[in-house]
Amino acid sequence: MSLIRVLSVFFLSTIFLFSPWALSFEAGVVFIDFAKKHLEEDFEKTMGPLWSKKVINHTDKWTEEEAGEFLTFLEERIGEEDTVKRIKSTSYFRMMHFKGFKERVNFFKRYIGEEGVRERLRRSLGGFHQGQIKEMEAIVECIEGYIGEEGVKQRMRQDLQGFSKAKLSDLKSVVEFIEGYIGKEGVKQR
Repeated sequence: MSLIRVLSVFFLSTIFLFSPWALSFEAGVVFIDFAKKHLEEDFEKTMGPLWSKKVINHTDKWTEEEAGEFLTFLEERIGEEDTVKRIKSTSYFRMMHFKGFKERVNFFKRYIGEEGVRERLRRSLGGFHQGQIKEMEAIVECIEGYIGEEGVKQRMRQDLQGFSKAKLSDLKSVVEFIEGYIGKEGVKQR
């Protein structure tokens, strides 16, 4: 093999190894291997013909280690079958990072407990993929003044996405509008 050919192969493999696509591919393979291991011959039928391609594309910002930790984290909390159900929809992975996911899980765990989080994870990853913790803490503090701590917990059990998507500035505008319409005491009584 000529020196030019060796250098070309080395150069191309170096570009591949350090490219974002390679990172994406490795994380996606972890998800694919997990699903194949647990579904065996039902993999293609259950996940669909395009799932492998989608999971590789949607995990382009994940590392192999994050993908493994994420799957272990889910499997320990909701079991193998529900983990496979949660990873079938790959769109969350484009918007989610494992560190932020764990921070949100811990935030919600403070309010709805481990079992509440487990129940929500069994239903959906929605609410665990977006939102800034500081913003959500401020929203909870604001809402608690009106509906109390138990009211906040009940709302979180019903709709985590509402808390993760909410913006404090929007909430304050709504509260000001309602207070102007029915009065501050009227809002507190409801």
